[in-house]
Amino acid sequence: MNTQALSVHMRLDVCSRLGLRPDTVFHKNSGFIVPCGINILDACRIREEQADFNLVLDDEELALNVNTQEDLAVCERYLWDRVPRCFIS
Repeated sequence: MNTQALSVHMRLDVCSRLGLRPDTVFHKNSGFIVPCGINILDACRIREEQADFNLVLDDEELALNVNTQEDLAVCERYLWDRVPRCFIS
């Protein structure tokens, strides 16, 4: 499929696994996906609506999109659990 744009999404279960409550959820191919804020558009057609391909990933780091205090808390917990203890003073 040749499309003019690309939008990146996460599966809803990735967000749920992290404790995130996304504001926007789309139903796509019998599943639920959440936009992660990465989009590629044709700049020559920026004033037009562009057909897009939805790239759906399963990547916790990309699901951590901090927009609220609650998102920040989830992100801090996620990082705390993954930072090697030798870096924590």
